[in-house]
Amino acid sequence: MLKGYSPLQIFLLFTFLFTLIPTLVGFIRYKRLRVKYKVLLWLCVVTFFMDGWSTLFWLQKTNNIFISNFHTLIQFGLISYIYHLSFKDFVPRNFILWVGLGFLVLFTANMMFYQGFSLMNTYSKTLESVILIVYALMSFYKFANELKIERISEYSMFWFSSGILIYFSSNIFIFILSNFL
Repeated sequence: MLKGYSPLQIFLLFTFLFTLIPTLVGFIRYKRLRVKYKVLLWLCVVTFFMDGWSTLFWLQKTNNIFISNFHTLIQFGLISYIYHLSFKDFVPRNFILWVGLGFLVLFTANMMFYQGFSLMNTYSKTLESVILIVYALMSFYKFANELKIERISEYSMFWFSSGILIYFSSNIFIFILSNFL
């Protein structure tokens, strides 16, 4: 099955398995998880299955970009919901809902009229990156204003927001420039 693939391609084939470890740990501890961590677990589950599905298409040498495009939408929705749960009493109640609906409209318009289903949906990925970076920065602002946390290094939302900030601020340039590469 793996004949004709380079060692790098074989390594890339199995990278989707890295989401399996946090997924298994999440299911083992599921009853003890708070709601936002359950949402994060479901993000891991969705990512695992979409990466696996994408890998199967790749092995068959079939275009799998549409999977990544829909993963962008699901990822944005789940991460936004995590921030919605974290921002109670910090932003207006429906703020993230309205931002999410705006993203959905722009995502759909981009898929239907501009980049389509078979091309990398870079405009939506760039917009997702900008919005999630803003959420992460809002989260840091919330931490600084509330001053309820004694040891920020032990606060999970700090690490989650740090990861969001690093990942999406790094990849925003890739998403923007990928149309020109």
